[in-house]
Amino acid sequence: MNDLQQLCEMIAERAPEAAIALDEPGSSGSTWWADVSRNGHRAVVEWRPGRGFGVSGEGGGYGEGPDEVVLTAAEALDRVLKRIESAVAAR
Repeated sequence: MNDLQQLCEMIAERAPEAAIALDEPGSSGSTWWADVSRNGHRAVVEWRPGRGFGVSGEGGGYGEGPDEVVLTAAEALDRVLKRIESAVAAR
């Protein structure tokens, strides 16, 4: 199990109502993606082995980089939960 798969499990434990879609690359060493959504709001996580996690909120466009980059799954978990919780609270 890699770091992004672990992050997805951590999200599922902390926010069981969130939908998580994991996109595995076709080759090893390539970028993985996770799309996390809850109540119509989403966070996108990009994970590159050895480089950390890029976390973005909704509204990003194709080719844009992540809103922020963190090194650990614990930091990424915090950022993802804040994004989907603040999006829900803003309704």
